[in-house]
Amino acid sequence: RLTQQVRESSTQAKSDQDFARRIGSAKICQRLKLYDQAWPEYISASELATLSVKLDSAKINQAKAAYFEGRIYEAAGIFEQAFQ
Repeated sequence: RLTQQVRESSTQAKSDQDFARRIGSAKICQRLKLYDQAWPEYISASELATLSVKLDSAKINQAKAAYFEGRIYEAAGIFEQAFQ
């Protein structure tokens, strides 16, 4: 039982680290105006988000729609809002 709890805690810590890394990379790409590169980082982060992360799923869907309509700059901004 203890081994399982340690394993689950370790897995959660790794997911949290991956999430933070992806968000950080996305924000750097966005600051550098590399919006095409920010997109996959935001998508990965949204998939790694845990219950402890405030995530606006409506904004995520709005960002995806903007991206697929070719409004990449706008999509990156909406994604950033979704994670605040």
